[in-house]
Order: sequence, then structure tokens, then C-alpha cells
Amino acid sequence: MNTDRISVTSRERIADLVLQDLSGGIFSAFKDMAKATGGTVESSSNAAASFKNAVIASENYYLLYYNPKSYTADGKFKKITVKVKGEKYRITHRAGYLAD
Repeated sequence: MNTDRISVTSRERIADLVLQDLSGGIFSAFKDMAKATGGTVESSSNAAASFKNAVIASENYYLLYYNPKSYTADGKFKKITVKVKGEKYRITHRAGYLAD
């Protein structure tokens, strides 16, 4: 009996082949990376909808730069907090930076 494992979205049995979703751990790593860098992650079997969301996100944004008031290259992680007035805005930014 062949029980090779192949990643799919749900567990099902086809003849002697067992298909099981093994992507959960990998997907969470991409979510963590996106959160840390200010990005987003999309999981959908509808590629057209995912691309549409990416286009919408890339068409409407402001890019801000700043320099810390008292920068010290101490090798520590510095957390970044961004606030704006108004509730209609979605803020995405990286979690911080390494002062090296």
C-alpha cells in the first residue's frame, strides 16, 4: 500500500494514496515574516482574487521615512509604533529595526 503524503487543502483518500494538508507550519512562518516586515499574507485558491487584492493594496499608499532623534548603534532591536488620525486608514509597517 502506497501512503506517500502530498500537501492539499483537506484530508481525503484516493485509491491507496492518502492526501493530507501539511502546509500549516509553513504558512504560519510566512505570516510571522509578513507581520514583522509590515507586509501582508494572502491564502486563497482563487489566484485572480489574490492578485486583485495585491493591485488594490499597491495603488493606494503613502511611504514615510524617518530618522530616530537619538540614534545609538547599540545592536539592540528598536520597536516602531505608527499612529494616524482617522479610522479609515490601515497602517502596515515593520515591527522595528536593529540598531547596528
